[in-house]
Amino acid sequence: MSDPTLRGMGATLLAAWLEDSRLSLVHVGDSRAYLLRSSVLVRLTADHTLVAEQIRRGILTPEQAEKSTMQNVLIRALGPHEEVELDASEFSLLPQDVVLLCTDGLTHMVPDAEIASTLIGNSSAQEAASLLVALANQYGGSTT
Repeated sequence: MSDPTLRGMGATLLAAWLEDSRLSLVHVGDSRAYLLRSSVLVRLTADHTLVAEQIRRGILTPEQAEKSTMQNVLIRALGPHEEVELDASEFSLLPQDVVLLCTDGLTHMVPDAEIASTLIGNSSAQEAASLLVALANQYGGSTT
């Protein structure tokens, strides 16, 4: 806030706390948490972007949103204001559940179905993460 050249810039935040079988999440922006349970991928967080809000209000369809040039416009983020509203949630996990925390660098590049199949096909978390990064880069993501 003190550097005028950076004024208005914001960052996303996604934090998770796991205690026993209880997952607590707090987030702002468009980084996401997913739960893979019984081979079904479910998004646990809602994006705080202009396009996501337009979908929620029925202004855009999900198909229209995919083509929007405004996908990265955050309506809530850390940085632009001294105070920010965070979303917090809790979930009960089962022994075979997989939780994925990721940024829009993955979700804007790789479809949810491909994220799910990558998680399903790899029992190693490190291997799945490496493959997801490779997929995002393959689909046009940047390695920098």
